[in-house]
Amino acid sequence: MDTVSVNDLVFDRALNPRAHGVDQEVVEFYAGIFEEVVWPPIVADRATKKLLDGWHRVEAAKRAGAYSLPVLWVDAKEEELFAHAVKLNLGHGLRLTREERLRAVAKLAREGWTPERIVEFLGCTPILVKQAEQAEDLRAHFRATQHPGAALPTESLAEVAKLEPVDRDAVAEIICDVEAAPADVRRAVRAIRKELVETDADVKKALMDPEFVKLRQRWLAFQLRQRARSDGGIANQHRFQRARGGGGTLPPHARLGGQTAPRARCAGRVVYGRIVRSAALRGPIFAPHRAFCYNAPVGGSKAADAVSGRCKPAVIVVRRKFR
Repeated sequence: MDTVSVNDLVFDRALNPRAHGVDQEVVEFYAGIFEEVVWPPIVADRATKKLLDGWHRVEAAKRAGAYSLPVLWVDAKEEELFAHAVKLNLGHGLRLTREERLRAVAKLAREGWTPERIVEFLGCTPILVKQAEQAEDLRAHFRATQHPGAALPTESLAEVAKLEPVDRDAVAEIICDVEAAPADVRRAVRAIRKELVETDADVKKALMDPEFVKLRQRWLAFQLRQRARSDGGIANQHRFQRARGGGGTLPPHARLGGQTAPRARCAGRVVYGRIVRSAALRGPIFAPHRAFCYNAPVGGSKAADAVSGRCKPAVIVVRRKFR
């Protein structure tokens, strides 16, 4: 196997997919055991001598006093060097974070790579490519409107992009105010999509307190149980069950905001809710509780049937607008 001197390598920071470059703690650990381990060869481009994989090993070799390393040469085009670096780091070594993977995919997309080519070359999932594209589109929208959400991490933007367009600006502003981490954003977005939070204050609590969503979920479950026990129309209390998927209790054609589905049977489930007013629909409508339901035979119904005050099956979903 060929060897190369570390002094002959070219270190192009743009080819390192890691957000923070070289982790000094990892370098110190590698340097301490460098003479005791048989390391895999580093990977570099033959024509330009640019390092593609093995940044931590090279730095550890320098500290351990070893300046000659085994190398695996790659013959690649200039525009494919970064893609090779990402692919190699996905396969072994320190695991790339989700933020780093999304940023790498977004960079390839900006360089003209099609989603199909990215999936085939990197071996990643199409969902990751789609999320990266949605995050970059949302970032471009925030930059055009001078929204502070343009500075959010790609991982956070990918989560915000899962919300309805009318909610994204307000939620992103709240995220910037509390300086929430991507993991907190993921938890809050999941709660919003499951209708577990209703106001801006609730969104802030979901971002800042990991236990708030759990407590909110338990409280809603308790309320639904109390309502189920007090309803004389339920013959069998054991039918009550939890629908973890939130919107999964309604058929796909019934989950469109502001649309009614005539004669929809809601997969054999009765959905209870409350009467609310909607400026978008100009009148009182029935807002079903999408997070909980219980089994019962049900016929077709429209939202107008529930305006009288009786909680009949409804097939309309009201999207909240955070203000």
